[in-house]
Amino acid sequence: MARVKGTAVQSSLRHVRESFGDEALADVFGGLAEDDRRQLEGVLASSWYDVALFLRFMLESERRLGAREPGLVRNMGRASCDYGVKGIGFEGGAPQFCERIFGWMQRTLELAGANNLRSKHDLCVHRGGSACRFEGDWDS
Repeated sequence: MARVKGTAVQSSLRHVRESFGDEALADVFGGLAEDDRRQLEGVLASSWYDVALFLRFMLESERRLGAREPGLVRNMGRASCDYGVKGIGFEGGAPQFCERIFGWMQRTLELAGANNLRSKHDLCVHRGGSACRFEGDWDS
C-alpha cells in the first residue's frame, strides 16, 4: 500500500479551510465515507496514511470546490510548500540554518527526479551577503 506523510494531508486540509472556510471543509467531508472523515479529522503530522485516502480527499475537494478555485489540487501543493518553507528565517542565526535549508532543497529535487544535480549557495547573509541565493540545475 502506498502511503503519504501526515504533513501533506494536513497542509491540504489547511488550504481548504483557509481558502474556503470550515463550512466548505465540512461539505467536502460530507462527501466522504465515515471512516475517511474520522481519519482526516485526526491527522497527525508524524503519521503515515494510505495514499488512497488522500486521493479521495483531493477528488472530493475538486468535485465540491474546484469550480471556485481552478487548479485546486495544484494550489494545495503550493500551499504545502508555503506552510513548510515560506517565512523560514533565523534572526541572529548561523550559516548552519541556511545549509540545512540548502540540503532540503537538494534532496527535494533529487526525489523529484533531478539527475546530476549541480547546486550552490554562494551568497549568504550569514557570511556577509546581502541576501541568500541558492542556484541549481540538473539533467532531465
